[in-house]
Amino acid sequence: VSWDFHRLFETHAQAIARYLQRNGTSADLAADFTQDVFARLIAAPPTTPVENTSAYLFRSARNLAINHDRRQRILPMVEDAETT
Repeated sequence: VSWDFHRLFETHAQAIARYLQRNGTSADLAADFTQDVFARLIAAPPTTPVENTSAYLFRSARNLAINHDRRQRILPMVEDAETT
């Protein structure tokens, strides 16, 4: 599978950022996650065929946001444990 990263970014980046913002991510984080999706895609494209490229990109962005939220919930517990 040949990925046209430039075209994919032009086609989907704004929509992905809006999607993340509608789901509670700040505008700055949404922009970061959007860029991260494409950076990860360039660094390690999928090895299996992707049926729906748009769904793949949106799901990847959502997964980044979910992982970030999980880390943010855990971080205060780690900081508290280190200070005691």
